[in-house]
Amino acid sequence: MPDPALSIAYVCQSEADTATVAAHLAGISKPGDLLVLEGALAAGKTHFIKYMCGELQIEDTITSPTFTLAHFYAGPVMPVLHIDAYRIETEHEFSDLTLHDFFDGHLTAIEWGAKFQDVLPPALHIQIDPIDGDDNARRITVTSDAPSWVARADALRAASESLTPCD
Repeated sequence: MPDPALSIAYVCQSEADTATVAAHLAGISKPGDLLVLEGALAAGKTHFIKYMCGELQIEDTITSPTFTLAHFYAGPVMPVLHIDAYRIETEHEFSDLTLHDFFDGHLTAIEWGAKFQDVLPPALHIQIDPIDGDDNARRITVTSDAPSWVARADALRAASESLTPCD
């Protein structure tokens, strides 16, 4: 697989750093954008979405939709569709949910969604990995070949200048 057109990695030394990356990403997102979040269990995928929703002035309590599969959040900036695909096993099952009908009008964030990349529109992929020995430190890597995200690469880099870039 070729390298993605957009690839930015950051070391977040604290939960506040992770919140900063999420807030900046929320600030350059728009309805119709798709985010696919990956990482080990308890890596911080739901927390990342919670920080984004906070930046988007969503006042609801943000929780993982592991058992409900999806949560819809309304807010003054834009609505958010939060999907947890951990328990969904096939592309057919995912498609049968018809959640894709809501993608255009929402900022959509799918945890564990990479396994459905063949049936998803172009997305920004967010890999969240804990850094050994530090419960709050994370390496966050964002990648995409989607033209709309590649066009925003400079904004994403500039928004996160206070963090330690990697690679």
